[in-house]
Amino acid sequence: MINAILFRKTFEAVGGFSDDLPLMEDVDIVRRLRAFGRIVMAEGRMLTSARRWEENGVWANSLGNVSRLYRYFRGASPQMLAKDYPDIR
Repeated sequence: MINAILFRKTFEAVGGFSDDLPLMEDVDIVRRLRAFGRIVMAEGRMLTSARRWEENGVWANSLGNVSRLYRYFRGASPQMLAKDYPDIR
């Protein structure tokens, strides 16, 4: 329980996820969290949808993600990158 409280306080201290980022919000928050110290893996499990991976396949998703990360680090805006990351919900 203490870890959950600490995680929440740190999340709030860095301003949480940016509301104006349609994509790369996870990369953005990790960059901001680094100012607070070393990043470690939390215990427990997280469940997410496999829809995109099932629909597009592992290779296509992996290559697309690497491509988007590369372009993001080279200065592409998350808004532009989101255009080639369709919502499949």
